[in-house]
Amino acid sequence: MSTLSVQQPKGEASSRPTIYVVDDEPLMLNLTEMALASGGWNLRSFTDPEKALAALAAADPKPKLLITDHIMTGLNGLELAEQCRRLFPPLKVIVVSGSADEDVIGQASTVLDGFVPKPYRAQELLSLVSSILAESDEPHSGR
Repeated sequence: MSTLSVQQPKGEASSRPTIYVVDDEPLMLNLTEMALASGGWNLRSFTDPEKALAALAAADPKPKLLITDHIMTGLNGLELAEQCRRLFPPLKVIVVSGSADEDVIGQASTVLDGFVPKPYRAQELLSLVSSILAESDEPHSGR
């Protein structure tokens, strides 16, 4: 597990959303971290989905977003998303995958807020993350 945090002026760290990034391939995890680094978010990275789940359970404050690979050893990305949402229903979830079946992802649309097929451009991921985090900060309109 690694934690990457962009340097922030004192007192601003708590105002930055925390994002959990989970991928059992360290190289892909590193690439995702690099893609997100310019966003200014607090990133916590995990190569083990079980450790990410345990960290979420213990976290205070909770992260705003989970970005997870789909095909992983142990829990897959959808299973991880479902278990994380049971612990913390407001959590937003993005799955990234180069091999996920679109039907499987479609069936999981109640758990996911976004899907990004691999390979992806860093700007694609940044845009989706920014959009999802902006939506989560908007007051609920009672829909």
